[in-house]
Amino acid sequence: MKRIILLFSAIILLSINASAQFNLMWAKNIGGVDPDEGLSVVTDATGNVYTVGTFSGTADLDPSASTLNFTSIGDEDVYVIKQNSIGGLIWAKTFGGTNTDIPAGVGVDNSGNVYISGTYGGAIDLDPSAATFSFFTGSIEVFVSKLDASGNFVWGVSMGSGANDRATAMKVDGSGNVYTTGSFEGMMDFDPGAGTYNITPFGSGGTDVFVSKLNTNGNFVWAVNMGGVGVDDPKGIVVDALFNVYVTGSFEDVADFDTGASTFTLSSLDQQDAFVCKLDGNGAFVWAKQFGGIDRQSGTGLALEGTTNVYITGEYQNTVDLDPSVGAFTVTSTGALYSSYAVKLSSAGNFVWAKNISGSNDVLGNKIVISPAGFVYWSGYNKGIADLDPGAGTNNSNATTGFDTFVTKLDASGGYMIAESFPYVWNSFVVNTTSEIILTGRFNLTRDFDPTATTSTITSVGSTDGCIVKLNQLTTSIYESETKASQIVIYPNPNNGSFVINAEEGSKVRVVNALGQEVATYIISNGEQKINLNECKSGIYFLIMSSNGKQSCKKFVIAN
Repeated sequence: MKRIILLFSAIILLSINASAQFNLMWAKNIGGVDPDEGLSVVTDATGNVYTVGTFSGTADLDPSASTLNFTSIGDEDVYVIKQNSIGGLIWAKTFGGTNTDIPAGVGVDNSGNVYISGTYGGAIDLDPSAATFSFFTGSIEVFVSKLDASGNFVWGVSMGSGANDRATAMKVDGSGNVYTTGSFEGMMDFDPGAGTYNITPFGSGGTDVFVSKLNTNGNFVWAVNMGGVGVDDPKGIVVDALFNVYVTGSFEDVADFDTGASTFTLSSLDQQDAFVCKLDGNGAFVWAKQFGGIDRQSGTGLALEGTTNVYITGEYQNTVDLDPSVGAFTVTSTGALYSSYAVKLSSAGNFVWAKNISGSNDVLGNKIVISPAGFVYWSGYNKGIADLDPGAGTNNSNATTGFDTFVTKLDASGGYMIAESFPYVWNSFVVNTTSEIILTGRFNLTRDFDPTATTSTITSVGSTDGCIVKLNQLTTSIYESETKASQIVIYPNPNNGSFVINAEEGSKVRVVNALGQEVATYIISNGEQKINLNECKSGIYFLIMSSNGKQSCKKFVIAN
């Protein structure tokens, strides 16, 4: 018998939102009476959580009942916090200068070293200890620094042009190479060492995109620029296992994305278009694509599925074509309101699929994350009512805080799975191998951090506090391990009630409907089990597998 695994995306016969939800594991706040905010988060292989953000005045950076106060040197300083997997503080460090210092991202290498990239003005001391390691500028420049696994200062560098140069995103690979993207206005020396590597932007009056690579010792490896005469602004960067670099953002007018001697220009269709480009491990141009239409479009985040696919999210006004090829995939928002999009391209830049989320007011793009099991987590901000199901179904969410954060989960084919909205801001998040979401952001007043019927409120100390939150996912009240779930094979899916499952021999399998009611139970023999549920009604069902004290869940559809 020929075995075919069918992935479904369009057939949604029942809403599964009622039977699938995010659940709070823990939530922590950090801050003081002045504004504080978490901006970027990563985790390491052992589950430790690293966050960076900004604080003003005096802030308590110990998220537990204890107190660990720090006082900023200038308007806003940078904090770096390391926690264990259950939210306990390991260490907290701060650094900054006389003006505003903003981290663009944080990364960790395989040895636990921590890297931070960002922007500063005036003076900055990058050493969080009593010693100093300072830089001075009369403008706005870019910094990159490294701490060891204990939070001790290792090195720091500064790069700038004497104009306004900003880091907007960064990524660190396992070897500790640091990739930073941002924008610059004047001729900029990207070699922070004794050498010089000057790059001049294409035009005056605007900004170009830069991508810089430093090695684990802070030494210059390469730097490139892309842009034209308008304002070109990157928002996200990712690096795959082959060291290919992908960048997304926005550009105006005409921009050249070829980082070499040749040219590859894209022209915006209206005020501003979104772009995504790919560079190889040496910074050489591979390809660039645009998403354009009427009014303004931007790329705000991107993520990788191994070395095979890249996912981009962002926002658009009015009408945009999300297929960058000669084909078209056009979506429309309500007039000048913003809507959010998610696009999947192959590593060659070919269009795979696109989705959009719109509402009664603005829906803004933020981040997109691919879990280790290949599921898509798409986040943004909605004001008013937004339909968080980008498919044929409906899952309306009405914002309660001005702008709420939404998260929509899709499968790799773009099929809708679940969605949730949260009454606080997510700036950055990751998803680990057990489907747990770790995020950082900000909140004000009193907010309920538990998305279930249970209440878990935290009140901000000041106008805004930073937050660090860990969530997991339940499906029909059973924890879903995506890694384990990916090992359960159901074919065909959808089916008419008769199908075959492949799973670990000796596993106990329960079949439940979307209400959590048990339909049947089986014991897997020889790694395969024939199932007959012909009397069951059409709808969404779940296989819950128990093996070695662990449970995992797989969704399937009966379509009679």
